[in-house]
Amino acid sequence: MTPWLHKHFIRSTTAAVERQTRVVRVAMAGVGAQWKRFLRSMEQGEYYDAEQALQSAYRRELAGAQHGKGGTSKAHALEMLDEGCSMLIAHSQLGSVAVLMPLVVKHDAGDGQEHGGSLESAMRMLRSMYAVWEAQANASLQLAADAPREESEAMSQLSEMSKALQKTLELVLAATIDQHRPEYHRELCEQMATVKWRLHRFGDSQAYFLKSASSADLARMVWDWCMACKVRSERPLIVARCFLLILTHSSVFGNDMDRTVARARSFSECIQSMVAGPDNGTTDHGSVMARQEPLLHFIEFVGEAAMRERAELFQLARSVYQPSLCRDPALDKLLDKIAVHVFHIQPAAPAPPPNMLGSLMGDMMRGMFAGPQR
Repeated sequence: MTPWLHKHFIRSTTAAVERQTRVVRVAMAGVGAQWKRFLRSMEQGEYYDAEQALQSAYRRELAGAQHGKGGTSKAHALEMLDEGCSMLIAHSQLGSVAVLMPLVVKHDAGDGQEHGGSLESAMRMLRSMYAVWEAQANASLQLAADAPREESEAMSQLSEMSKALQKTLELVLAATIDQHRPEYHRELCEQMATVKWRLHRFGDSQAYFLKSASSADLARMVWDWCMACKVRSERPLIVARCFLLILTHSSVFGNDMDRTVARARSFSECIQSMVAGPDNGTTDHGSVMARQEPLLHFIEFVGEAAMRERAELFQLARSVYQPSLCRDPALDKLLDKIAVHVFHIQPAAPAPPPNMLGSLMGDMMRGMFAGPQR
């Protein structure tokens, strides 16, 4: 390297180091200023400004860590974000936390740790968010009963909180799949199912409950669904569909069929107890569901057959209760899946399609060689 090139290289390197140092110094000064701004905004109830300040403080802390400044770290950046979000949750600002949650989920801890506890932080925040939402939901229901005039404002606030919670749940649910954390996934599915249930979106609630490990809450949700259903004849079909769907969701327990069958039977027992209980009315005419409903007996038989692994009992029940099952074609499709995956009954081979050309040629040949008819 010539003296001129060497001098130019040293000068360029020194300038780069000075620029990096200035960036880190500015970032470090900014972290403290933005954190103070966040705390001040929280005290004054200016939550949008607090959200922006927290986001800025987090990013500046990351900038300091990436440039190797002592006293800064990516772990500290996550801790600061976690603490700030916890304060926002305590003030029922779930919308602000929903905006900040992508920073938590996508946090890169460095040092070979791709996530570095970010999912655990997200789960802690979500549990707190869910507790705040649940308290607001209960308060709104109580207010609707005690002070109907104030119901609309309370329900509006609950609606906004529900949207923020659902948005956050969807984001973290995707992260639990990417990071292969089935225990977290089941927990969040149950939370999402409960939110949908409170909003009377029963079909969506059922879909999420089926991905969780719950049976008692799922049964209570289905019972509420039946009470909300105005068509009385549809109610047993709702119960039967849900029971059969549980048996087709063995993947929730890693394809452990024993746990899946136990969950289905627990669901059936919860439904049976509610049918026999006081909430069902004192007469069949005024009840949510008749106590001698054929489909309720059917799912009881199927649960017993699945527990004993008795394929013949399953086929017998299916044959005896076919008049009730034929009311909904979806039931037969579910039963076909259950026959294969639970009872290991191989489906019948489809009949070969008729050979129209061969049949026509055969008729022609028989006509040619049959001779005159007498």
